[in-house]
Amino acid sequence: MESTVTNPIIADWNKLQLGGTVQSFSFSTGYPCPHKGLAGLRGKSVDCVLELCSSTSSSSSDLQGLDESELCEGLQQACSLPEELGPYQQLSACTALSEAALRFQPHATSTSTSASPSAASTPMHSSQRHPDPSLSALTATMLSEWQRRSDAGLMRYDVSACPTRVLPGNWGFIAQLNEGRATKKRPTEIKVDKVCQPWDGSKFNFTKALTSEVLVRFEEQCGCGQPLYGPPACACLHKAQPQAGRSGSAAAAGTNAASSSRSTSPCSDSAASSATASSSHASASSTPRFVSSNPTSSSSSPSLVLVNVSPIDYGHVLLVPNVLHCQPQLLTTDAVLCGLHFARHIKHPHMRVGYNSLGAFATINHLHFQAYYLPQTLACERTSTRPLSSSTGEAASGSGVCVRALADYAVRGFVVELGTQPDDAAMMAAAHLIGRACARMQAADLPFNLFITDCGERVFIWPQRYAARQAAQQVPEEMLETGVNPAVFEIAGHLVLKRAQDYDCADEAWAWKLLEGVSLTEDEFKSATSLCWS
Repeated sequence: MESTVTNPIIADWNKLQLGGTVQSFSFSTGYPCPHKGLAGLRGKSVDCVLELCSSTSSSSSDLQGLDESELCEGLQQACSLPEELGPYQQLSACTALSEAALRFQPHATSTSTSASPSAASTPMHSSQRHPDPSLSALTATMLSEWQRRSDAGLMRYDVSACPTRVLPGNWGFIAQLNEGRATKKRPTEIKVDKVCQPWDGSKFNFTKALTSEVLVRFEEQCGCGQPLYGPPACACLHKAQPQAGRSGSAAAAGTNAASSSRSTSPCSDSAASSATASSSHASASSTPRFVSSNPTSSSSSPSLVLVNVSPIDYGHVLLVPNVLHCQPQLLTTDAVLCGLHFARHIKHPHMRVGYNSLGAFATINHLHFQAYYLPQTLACERTSTRPLSSSTGEAASGSGVCVRALADYAVRGFVVELGTQPDDAAMMAAAHLIGRACARMQAADLPFNLFITDCGERVFIWPQRYAARQAAQQVPEEMLETGVNPAVFEIAGHLVLKRAQDYDCADEAWAWKLLEGVSLTEDEFKSATSLCWS
């Protein structure tokens, strides 16, 4: 049994790596193993199993008829793994085969991908939340691993049992009653009144998460920039540009001084332009690959996708860039680019990526994004936009990237439009623009939420002052009593409610009023526009 005290990522990361030479292989849609059933795997080493899995000469029927438990049992017997490495090592080896074979099968599918916003209040059943079978390799891997953790009881509550309905009206706000998140979520250990706060290793951070919470690694390969992801103990992933001053031993130590190793502070405008555009990125059609074996020194601080043990909805995950660098919850150009790549390679319009700054309902001061699967069009995705002022708009555009203001939404905000299937230049230009805007808001102590949708083609940014208004007792009592924290997904249109009475009575007017309380005033928004985009 894993212990919540003795099995953190930092303590076990190096110990959990598989030995051998670095090998890579591509996903295929078949079942790539040249041996029939499990008999051919007996006595094989992990690297040999991975090599067998990479073979393209196999028949798609090689592993037919074997369920996941049989695959796991067979690999545990086949791979002579040291006993002291524990069940997580074995699980990772099992995942290497089962996910290379793409054995993910959704539990159910929904024929309707979005509800009609003008229809009567529409309940959403758990069967509607499972994704369709046409998933990218990354999404299939993440969701199958997420489901495995859910089946194992790792979550604090069963999110599939949370009632959800679409509120009638023009916007299609989605209300969910999630009493478990209200009562069982980890208590916040940080102050909510400052956007820029130093790293504090004594508080909860993702280096203290269980290794069983790690689903996949997600990073770019050195040189070609192809997206690489796989089971964490079976993957060696290379960073495009290792951060200066971070040796492998320093990263593994996870010292509190990690965040100071960068040459510039993420709370300064200059930090936003620290990333260079010289690295070559692969196109969106690049073939995703697993890479087995030990990490090189440049990947000693992996970017991990973890399960969110207090999920909002199906497949709720956390993307933690360079987890062992121990970076506070502050966005830079590099971090934004990581989030954009993640959204692009998810390749599913119903998996959105979100970010909350401190002061805008982030509850952990460790750099991370969130994402989950919701097969509905969200309210913010329906809104129209308007140009920024001419001078500001010109300064904020370039390389096919355009910045506009939301025209008619409850929360004033911006949308950065990258265009359809943005190329690498557009991705880098957008990351630079967004990173600079975020650095300026961080320096001005202006909380904000960021929402990446349409597979990275649009990025919404909402500056907000709700927490400050709470502290100043400027929020109406009836709104405070709901206990709703208007973070990124709430602002986007997915309202996570804590009380049954609010869920039962919620309508579009109520949802609009709740979100209006988050928005900057018109004058504040003009100032924010000048701050971010001039």
